[in-house]
Amino acid sequence: MPKSDHYEIYYSDKLWSLIPAMYRSEDAAALDGVGPLREIVNRIGVQGAILRRGIDRLWEDQSIESCDDWVIPYIADLLATNLVASLSGRGQRLDVAKTIYYRRRKGTVAILEEIASDITGWEARVVEFFRNMGRTRHGLDPAIGPTVERVYPDKIQKASGLVGAYSQTAMGGFADLRNTYGAEKAHSAFDEYFHFADVRLAQGQSGWHNIHKLGIFLWRLTSFPLDQTTPVEVKGCDDWYTFDPTGRDIPLFASASRRESKLYGDQWISPEEWQLPTPIGDGLWDARRATNEFIFRPLLYPADPLEDVRSLSVYTLPGVAGFVLADPANVDVYPERGRFHAKGPLAGQKVYGTYHYGFSAFVGAGSYDRRVRGEDDDLPLPVSAPITGGAVIAPNATGTTQIGDSLTYATPATVGPIATAAAIVSKNKKRPVIRMKPGDQWVFTGAPDSTLTLDGLLVTGGDIILRGQFQQVTLRSMTLDPGSSGAPAALFDKACDDERELRPVTLWVEGTVNSLVIERSITGPIRTRNNGILASLQARDSILQSLRTSAFGPLTAGDIKDPTSLAKELGGGHTPLTAFLLATFPAGAKAALSAYDPAAPPSAAIATSIVTALNAALAGPAIFTTQRFADVPLSPAVIALKNSNPAGAELARLNRLLLEEAFPHELADAAIAMADGVTSLTRVTVLGRMNIHELEASECILDEFVVTENPQRGCVRFSAWVTGSILPKRYESVEIGPAAPIFTSRKFGRPGYAQLSLIADRAVIAPEGGSILEGAQNGSEMGAFSSGKNAIKERSLRLKLEEFMPVGLAPVLVYVT
Repeated sequence: MPKSDHYEIYYSDKLWSLIPAMYRSEDAAALDGVGPLREIVNRIGVQGAILRRGIDRLWEDQSIESCDDWVIPYIADLLATNLVASLSGRGQRLDVAKTIYYRRRKGTVAILEEIASDITGWEARVVEFFRNMGRTRHGLDPAIGPTVERVYPDKIQKASGLVGAYSQTAMGGFADLRNTYGAEKAHSAFDEYFHFADVRLAQGQSGWHNIHKLGIFLWRLTSFPLDQTTPVEVKGCDDWYTFDPTGRDIPLFASASRRESKLYGDQWISPEEWQLPTPIGDGLWDARRATNEFIFRPLLYPADPLEDVRSLSVYTLPGVAGFVLADPANVDVYPERGRFHAKGPLAGQKVYGTYHYGFSAFVGAGSYDRRVRGEDDDLPLPVSAPITGGAVIAPNATGTTQIGDSLTYATPATVGPIATAAAIVSKNKKRPVIRMKPGDQWVFTGAPDSTLTLDGLLVTGGDIILRGQFQQVTLRSMTLDPGSSGAPAALFDKACDDERELRPVTLWVEGTVNSLVIERSITGPIRTRNNGILASLQARDSILQSLRTSAFGPLTAGDIKDPTSLAKELGGGHTPLTAFLLATFPAGAKAALSAYDPAAPPSAAIATSIVTALNAALAGPAIFTTQRFADVPLSPAVIALKNSNPAGAELARLNRLLLEEAFPHELADAAIAMADGVTSLTRVTVLGRMNIHELEASECILDEFVVTENPQRGCVRFSAWVTGSILPKRYESVEIGPAAPIFTSRKFGRPGYAQLSLIADRAVIAPEGGSILEGAQNGSEMGAFSSGKNAIKERSLRLKLEEFMPVGLAPVLVYVT
C-alpha cells in the first residue's frame, strides 16, 4: 500500500496555528483535546490536502498513461470516445489510449481481436463465417490442386486458406476426415470444413454460418504456469506420473504465448490453437509432436531463451547445478489426463515437471503475481531465507517462514506457541504443496493477542488444527484441498500413487480465534469442535466446499465431528429428541453422560456408548415424530424423503439424515459449522450446507441448505440461496434449488471448477426474471468470481463491437472456455 503523504495533518496543524491562542485554549477542556473548532479546522485541512494533491498531479493528469482514474472520462470527451462506463479503470484507460489506433484499423479482423482482448482481458479469435460456407466455385476462383511440382497442397494454398492446414480439405469441397486433429476441430474456431447457410438466430452451437455473421471466439480461462513441481508416481505403473502434485488427473493447458509475444498491431496473425490458453487435446499434442516440439514451444522463438513460454516439460535434478531438461525422446505425454511416462535413461530417476493448468481467476494458491491483490502484505519480521528442495518444513513460531519453490513437502512440524506473530508464505509466483498423509494434522498453537498468516500454499491430505488463543488468523491466496467426490460406489476419488482418498482438508478451531479472515482462497470445511470458539469469520472472493465424508450406514467414532458438544447435548436431555435418545442408553452409560464434564473431550467409553445407542436408533423404526422434531429445521430433501414413507435401507438412511439435521454441528458435514459468532461473506461461493449463528452475505452463492440460528440479525443481499433455508432478511436475492446445475463443474481440479455455466439463470426459482449471472450489485455475476466482472465485460465488448465492426455484420460471441 502507498505510504501516506500526511498532507491532512500538515494543513490541519498549519491552519490551527494561525488561529489566535485565546480561541484555541477555549476550544476544549483538555490541553490536547479536540473540540468543535479543531474539528472544523481538521475538515478544512482534509480538503486542502485534496486540493494540494490535485495541484501536484496536474502534469501527470494530462496524459492517459499516468492520469488518475477520475480524469479518464474527461480525456475521453476530448477524443469523442464512446467510453463504456461499466469498464474497470484498466479497460477505460486502454480504450481511451488506443482510440486513434482503433479508428485507423476500424473494421479489420486484427483490430476486432485486439479490442476484444483489451476490453475483456480474455484471449480472442475472430472468424469470418462466410469463409466457411460451402459454395460452387467459379472460373475466377484460384485453382486448387497439385501445383507445377505436383505438390498438394503447397504452402501458398495453405497460407491463403484454400486448403485446410491439417485436414487438407479444399475450400468449398467435401470434408476430408482422414486427419484426426483436423476432424475434431469441426464446428470450432479452427474449423477447416465448410457448411450450408444457417439463417437461425445465433445461439449456442447453432446459427453460426451466414454471410453477415462474424464469430468472436473467447477463452475466459487463464492458463497458469507451474515451474519444476513434484509429480506423483502412478501406483502399479513403473515410471508413470501425473503432473499434478496432488495425484489427480487434470487436463494440461497450453501457455498463452500469443499475449506474451504481443502479436497484435503490425505483427498480427490469426492465432493457432497452441498459442491460446486452451486444454491440450491428444490431437493437438500429436499435431505439434510431429515437429519434435516436446516442450510445446511456439515456433516464433529460438531454441534457448524464453523458457517461460513452455507449456510443459520434464526435468531431472542430477546435482547442485540445477534442473536439466529431459530429452523429449525419453518422455511420452498424455495431456488430456495430465500424465507422462519416463522411459529409457529416465526410467528410475527422480523427475520433475513443468506444466500449465487452467482456472477462472486469481483465486486459491497459484503461480500468479499475488501483488496484484492491492492489499497490505507486510509480513512479521524476521523473514527467513526461502526454504527449497522439498524437504520437511520446520516453520518458525515467530516471524515469517518463506518457501521458495513449487515442490512438494511432507507434513510440517507443529507450530507454536506463537507469542506475537507468525507467517508461513510462498515466494511470489510459486505454489508449494504441503502433502500430508491421511490422518496427519498440522497444528498451530497461539498465545493471547497472537496472529497467524498462511499465504500461497496448497495443503492436501490432512487437517489444520488451531489451538490456544489467536487474535487473528489469515488465509490469503490459500488452497485447503476441498477433496473430490468419487463415483456413486465411492465417496472420494483416489490419488494415483497409493490410492489414498482425496478427502477434504478441514480447518478445525479447537481454541479461541477472535477473527478468521479468508481472502481469495479455496478451502474445505471450516468448523469448531471441543469447545472451540470462532468469534468472527470473514471471507472474501473465495470458494468454500464440503463433501459427504461417510456413507449412510451405521455411525463410527470418526463420524462424530464434535464429540464434546454431542455428549453435552445428549447428557442434558433437554429436548424431546435428546430425552428419547438418552432413554435408549444403558443405565451405566446414562449415568456417565449425565455426570459428564464438557471441559474435556468425552472418554472412549462414553464415545463408544454414544455410537452404540445412536446406531440402535438408526436400525429401529422411524425416529421422526412431530413432537421430537418440532424445533429442528429440516431441509427440503429430508422432508421429501420423510413424506415418501420409506422402509428398509431407505428408512435407515432417513433416520441417519434426521439425526444429522438435529445435530448439525456434531454429525453433519458442512462447509461452515459455527455454534457462535458472526459469519461475513462477500463474493463467496459456498458449495455445501452451513450451520451458523449470524450471517452477513453479499454477492454470494449459497449452494446448499443454510440454517442461521439468529435470523433476526444480519442480511443476505444480491445473493443466491436455496429453498427452505433459514436466513436473515433478504434483499435483491434469488432462490434456487439444492445443488442446482449452475456450475460448469463442482469437482476441484477441473478447469471449470465453481465457474457459472452460461445457462445458470435457468435454475432461478424466484423472483421471475432474477439472475445469477448478472445479479451482483454492480451487474456482474454472483459468487467467488464476481470481481472478474464477466457479465460487464461481455456487455462492454458488444458496445465496442457495434462501433468498430463493418456495417451490416452481426457479432456471434462464442465462449470456448
